Amino acid sequence: MTSLVLRAAVQTVAPWSVRPRSSLALVAVLAQLACSGPAPDPMPEDDGPKRPRIQGMAPPAVRGLPSVVELRPEGGDTGETEARPVTMDQLGLQFSPRFVTVRVGQTVVFTNSETLSHNVHVTAVDGGETLLNADTEPSSQVELRLDQPGGYHVGCDTHPGMTGLIYAGTGPYAAFAEQDGRFSLEGVPPGRYVLTVWSADPGLRSERVIDAGPETTEIEPSGGSRPLSPLTASSDR
Repeated sequence: MTSLVLRAAVQTVAPWSVRPRSSLALVAVLAQLACSGPAPDPMPEDDGPKRPRIQGMAPPAVRGLPSVVELRPEGGDTGETEARPVTMDQLGLQFSPRFVTVRVGQTVVFTNSETLSHNVHVTAVDGGETLLNADTEPSSQVELRLDQPGGYHVGCDTHPGMTGLIYAGTGPYAAFAEQDGRFSLEGVPPGRYVLTVWSADPGLRSERVIDAGPETTEIEPSGGSRPLSPLTASSDR
């Protein structure tokens, strides 16, 4: 009877004894996992220092023309005017880029990269004065220097569906808002600035003084043309 029990026990453990090394390795791995505990949390990614940003809401677009937000230091030191010209190309039956900001006194170069003949017709948004009306043959270009601040409509008389907008400002920072009025200006050093909001509707233009923080400064919506006065701004620090 005893020999039968021993034979059964040997037969029971025999399958495990075929690969003793594998069994020992498995036991070692399980023991290591039991002793190591839970995996440590991953280290948070370091995105580096945040770039200063000014963001908020400007008036929405008027007749398809977006608003422009411009900043200039309150002390009046706007720095040197950018000497390099800005290029607005005609390609794919559209102006590219469609919206361009320049400094007063800067030159805009209109090029034609298509095989079609085009036209460049630039008029002031205020008053409709024509500053440039010239044909542009393929591979040709025309230039226009903008010496007065404001918005300028760009069109092609040959292809009326081609439109653009140029804004000439006096400050070193400017950006077009989205169609709904959202805007963002990045890389603006902390300090006090005069914030000018330009719109194709003169009644929606405004000018304020803001304090820009070291990270994100939220600008509260403000519409209407008002005398220069402080505008509430909050900085996320």
